[in-house]
Formats: sequence, structure tokens, C-alpha cells
Amino acid sequence: MNLGMELFKRSELNETFFFENHQAYRKMKSLNILFTVIVCVYPVILNISRNHFSKVIIDLFFGFVILLPYIVDRRYGVIIFEEFKFIITFHCMLHTIFGRAYGFYDKYPLYDDILHILGGGLIAGVSFSIILSVYLNYFSQSDKFILFCTSVTTLGVVNIFGVGWEIAEFFGDIMFNGSPGYRLAQADLFDTMTDLIENNIGALLMILFLRRMISTNSKNRNVKELFKKLISVSD
Repeated sequence: MNLGMELFKRSELNETFFFENHQAYRKMKSLNILFTVIVCVYPVILNISRNHFSKVIIDLFFGFVILLPYIVDRRYGVIIFEEFKFIITFHCMLHTIFGRAYGFYDKYPLYDDILHILGGGLIAGVSFSIILSVYLNYFSQSDKFILFCTSVTTLGVVNIFGVGWEIAEFFGDIMFNGSPGYRLAQADLFDTMTDLIENNIGALLMILFLRRMISTNSKNRNVKELFKKLISVSD
């Protein structure tokens, strides 16, 4: 229990990307913890009861992905905004519970496309925040130049994750093909290429959204200082 509570503690940032109010931050943090427990546990129990053990392995992987922001925060002092923690958990829920457990991938042809756009946007949002924090803490160029470099670097990170995901799907299909309840992740080359394109669409939309929000919020809030706090910097 103590280990679990330690995991959900975080660095000293008592605000979110959208809300400067500490009470709003605490409410969102509590919501994220409850949501995390439900999404990590429910699909594992469901697929064990169905004897779909290949899906259980996938569920455990996504459980690790959900917990990863808390681990990174505790281990390395890198903070992920509460909004992005929620979207990470939400995205994993769409994949494990609705996509695989309830068959949305097979019922709705565009479901996988939507998840790739959302996934690309999610990776871009998390990456953009951390990369911007690094640039703001260690470089002294103009804000426009830093935002440009952050955007380009973020696109590179998204594509690294995108290619890695497609490789993981390829080996997953080889390992689990024929297992009870397993659905092939890759149909053909066209499927792989559209997945990568959709990742970039989501990433570009998120980058444009974040840049717009930063520009808007800067009028009433010190956004640069907020992003600087996302990583621990040695004196």
C-alpha cells in the first residue's frame, strides 16, 4: 500500500495545463488515480474470465503505459500534466476495453483510424511539453525559435514511437496469431502506412493546438515558468 501511495505522489506542481487553481488540480489528480485503477484492473479480470490470455498480456502492457507517467515523475522528476495523464488512461481504455474486449475494432471500420489520430496527438502532447521544458531550461534563444525546434523535435519523437508501435504489432501478430480471442493488428502494408500517416495528423493537430493555447494563456499566466517546472533542473 505504501508503495502504491508513493507511486501516485508527484513533484511540486500544484496546477494543470488548463487550471491554475490548486483545488482544480487536486480534483483532477484524484479523478486520474481512480480512473487509472479501473482501467488497469477491469480488462485484465474480464479477459482472464474469458480465457483470453493473449489479451491479458496486452492489457498488462497498457497498464504499464498508464502507470509510466507516475513512475517517470517519481524516478526522474519529469512531470506529465494531469490532462495528459487522463488522456493516456482514456486512450488505453479505448484500446483494451472497447477496442479488444468489446470488439469495437471489428464493429466500426474507422475505430482504429480514430485511435491512431488520438494516439499521435497524445504522444505529441506529452513530448511537446517535456521537450519545450528542456529547451526553456537549457537554451536562451527566442520564444519563436524554441517553439519551432520543439515542434520539429516532437514530430520526430511521434514518428519514432509510431514506427516502434508498427514493429511491435508485426511481432505480436507472429507470436499470438491463432490464440483464442486474438485479433490481427496488421492487415497489410496499406494498413501500416495509413496508421503512420494518421499518427502524424494527430501530432500536427496537437502541436497547433498547444501553440495556440500557449499563445492565448500567456496573456494571463506565466506559461514559460509553468513549462519550466516540468523537469527537475540541477542548480
